[in-house]
Amino acid sequence: LLKSSSSAELAIKEGGLYVRVRRGPSAPTRPVAASTPAAAVGARRHDATSVPEGDILVTAKLVGRFYRGKGPGQPPLVTIGDDVGTGQIIATIEALGKLTGVPAPADGNVLEVAAEDGAAVGYGTPLIRLRQAEG
Repeated sequence: LLKSSSSAELAIKEGGLYVRVRRGPSAPTRPVAASTPAAAVGARRHDATSVPEGDILVTAKLVGRFYRGKGPGQPPLVTIGDDVGTGQIIATIEALGKLTGVPAPADGNVLEVAAEDGAAVGYGTPLIRLRQAEG
């Protein structure tokens, strides 16, 4: 699959098994615990304790490239300060040549875009932080 795509990396997590294949020169490897999410590449670090109450951290549900717009080179779907609705597509992730929308999990206001446009992301990588709408 990787050979026939333009992606540089493919990662698959199923149950306790995690497999990552990377194109390019080999790098030193280290064991990865099955419960450890993929490292956040191109994103600022966030954890559950650093997200203020009332805020929602939208994270990547798949491995690929993060885009703020509908794809590479497209204008952002949301910017800081925008109000979003539950299910509204607020970004996209490209994996194996397919673009998948990232929906807002709740009504809210965009506070921060944590990942850089075009950055490689993995499971759990912080993408966008929202302030949940009151009510």
